[in-house]
Amino acid sequence: MLVILWVAVVGTYTIKGPFWALSTEWMSTGAAAVGIAQINAVGNLGGFVGTYSLGIIKEATGSYALGPFASRAFNCGRNHADAS
Repeated sequence: MLVILWVAVVGTYTIKGPFWALSTEWMSTGAAAVGIAQINAVGNLGGFVGTYSLGIIKEATGSYALGPFASRAFNCGRNHADAS
């Protein structure tokens, strides 16, 4: 179990350097500032909405068990919309 957690953490932190480097390399100086701000805003909004929706699910069902299913349903719907 610890090895799986280790792989997940390494994978998460491995992409951070190239992600921020490429996002600033592909844009001009002014656009890079706006792009980084937008990336951070979307990330913060996602952190709030995910936590808030998990709380709503917990209050409605009395359990955290259905939280991941709602997240998966959202991601499947988003992927389906992107493919269209």
